[in-house]
Amino acid sequence: MSDAFRRVYQDLAEHGRNYVDPDRAIAVARRRRMNLTVGVSACAGVLAVVTAAGVVMQPYGEVGPTTPGSTASGRPAGLAPLAVDSLAPAPALPSTGVGHATLVYATCAAGCAPRLLLPDGQQFTLPVASPIGVALSPDGRWLGYPNASRYLVRDLKGGQVLSIEPKSTAGRVTGRAWSPDSGWLLLDESASTEGGEFVLVGLSSGTQRRIPGSPAEVIGVRRGGEPLSIPRRRDQTRLTTLTVTAGLTGTSPPVTVEVRDRIGPDETIDRSGMLYPSRDDSRLRVVVTTMDGDRPTRVLDVDLSGRIHSEQQVPMDSGRWYVIGSDGERIFLGRQVNLSSDGPRTIVLSMDGLNLREVATLPQNAIVVMPGGRTG
Repeated sequence: MSDAFRRVYQDLAEHGRNYVDPDRAIAVARRRRMNLTVGVSACAGVLAVVTAAGVVMQPYGEVGPTTPGSTASGRPAGLAPLAVDSLAPAPALPSTGVGHATLVYATCAAGCAPRLLLPDGQQFTLPVASPIGVALSPDGRWLGYPNASRYLVRDLKGGQVLSIEPKSTAGRVTGRAWSPDSGWLLLDESASTEGGEFVLVGLSSGTQRRIPGSPAEVIGVRRGGEPLSIPRRRDQTRLTTLTVTAGLTGTSPPVTVEVRDRIGPDETIDRSGMLYPSRDDSRLRVVVTTMDGDRPTRVLDVDLSGRIHSEQQVPMDSGRWYVIGSDGERIFLGRQVNLSSDGPRTIVLSMDGLNLREVATLPQNAIVVMPGGRTG
């Protein structure tokens, strides 16, 4: 571990101790935000980290933390973080199984094929020219990507490929959301069919079921294949109450999350619908951001009655961390760093309570797809 990484990790550890006391955490967070308002725009480079909702973030920073081990989907605990070299050989992804993946990354948005990264550091080049539209299941087993107007879902363990065709010749199918147990993938054909339509794919069986579109914003899918939706918003006002509905028929009771007394006046529930079901489907992880939506501040753990059980503070050190996905157990954070000796790099962490573990250091200002995430 370099001295620069060690210093920042020690700083984050100190921050973690502050978060045990909620009142102190709020005071510390506000003070850090005020300290960070000067000089941020002067930093060079932009990180394009794409969240599960497909939103391109732009964090900045100079150094990033590292920790002795790493835990992520398909990656055993205790392994050292992956340091990835973009110049390392990366053969084409074979038609046979390669095993569960840790993540997918690309060093640009177009013109450079994304790479699949395995837990042992092996890399494979994907058969697409852009990371846009690529998706990885929460367990790292299933890889989705566009292929002309259709959408392909590949079993990275066994090699099986599912093909989802659009309903009309002018249609186009895109990935929308994974269930937290990696059993289902919800695809969207609403942009090319009258009235909108979704395709629900059972990954183990290969079954495909078309379901009608919804006036609500579909943001996820539960273990049993029920889509999760929230009301569409037409403004950017502060959001302190969120109603989440399972299914598109309105028969399931909605979950109402009220956070007015839990967040500061300069915070809001993420207005883009950044919400993640837990692996066992008993909780929802709701992301809170600053009012401008520029920085996530905390992740709330909410049960299906709407009760908030706990929260995880997003680190606020010398740079900006962004929530880039969840595998149903851990929250993933990403950040661009500038290392004087190696140039720009992208740091990916997993966050579980107060435990921060580095998953990988990626080259350049990488576009990253974590387990449970997608782009586009």
